[in-house]
Amino acid sequence: MAPQIQRLFIWNKTLVVFLVLLAFIACKKNDTPAAEEKPKAKVKVVNAVQASGEVDFFLDNQKVIQNNLTFGESTGYLDVFSGERNVSVSSNSKTAPANKFTFVTGISYTFFAITDKNANPDVLVMEDDLGAPPTGKFKLKLVNLSPAITSNINVLLPNEELLVSNLPFKSYTDNFIIEKGTEIKIIAGSTVKKLNAMDFEGGKNYLLWLSGTSNANLTVNKLSYN
Repeated sequence: MAPQIQRLFIWNKTLVVFLVLLAFIACKKNDTPAAEEKPKAKVKVVNAVQASGEVDFFLDNQKVIQNNLTFGESTGYLDVFSGERNVSVSSNSKTAPANKFTFVTGISYTFFAITDKNANPDVLVMEDDLGAPPTGKFKLKLVNLSPAITSNINVLLPNEELLVSNLPFKSYTDNFIIEKGTEIKIIAGSTVKKLNAMDFEGGKNYLLWLSGTSNANLTVNKLSYN
């Protein structure tokens, strides 16, 4: 083989090897998985501290929201990293001790700022049920967030049918499935709050959180989840 032809053959062979190596490197680069996003849960934040000034919500000592909520206000759902987190609130220049809570990936929660019976800030986190109720019905959950109500809460359906008996402070019920058009009564001592049948639409999920500075001042607050 002539030297010139031999050099051309060697050069072509080298070029082929180089291109094969380049293609291999490119494939390996494309095979590298993208950085995985950290798993997340969702949290709705509610200010249930009556007569509160500034209320701040914290996860692992980091403020969850930048704009303060007034009493009764809530956020939409916020994305938070799942896993065990320290949850806390501060209100009226006091900060609650951090509580550990485990947020499960893909689950939605409601995070309430409250006060305990000594007017110290406290927190309650509840898992939300967002599954659709059967046709013509709605889901209902209740939570007692008033440390000032001295009588436990009773909840009645029409014909005095007892739905909830003696719901104490900082406690909540399971989800009830109720027929659309049902009137509901909530009782604290001699105080009775009647919720009109028109207050609840079929196909929706509701949470009633109860507040008030006394039995006579019982207030029913409603959150709709869909």
